[in-house]
Amino acid sequence: KGEVLGCTAPTVGAGDVDAVVYIGDGRFHLEAIMIANPALSFFRYDPYTKILSSEAYAYDQMYHNRRNAIREAAAASSFCIILGTLGRQGN
Repeated sequence: KGEVLGCTAPTVGAGDVDAVVYIGDGRFHLEAIMIANPALSFFRYDPYTKILSSEAYAYDQMYHNRRNAIREAAAASSFCIILGTLGRQGN
C-alpha cells in the first residue's frame, strides 16, 4: 500500500509496517510522516542521486521549539493571522 505524501501524512500502526521508504528528493514531505509516526524507522531513496539513506527526526528539539513558541504567544498582546489560498491543505 502506498501514498503520495503532502503537507499532511497518515498515522501508520507500528505493528502494520516495519519501516517507511520515501522515494523522492528533499525531506519536507518525509518529515510530515516522520512527525506523525515517531516509533517507525524511515529511509529515503533519492532517485536523482541514487542514494538510499536512513533518516531521523529531532523530536525533542521540535517539542522544545513548539513549547517556546507557545510561551511567547501567550505573552503577546496581539496576533496576525495569515490565511493561504492554496487549496487542499485544510483551508
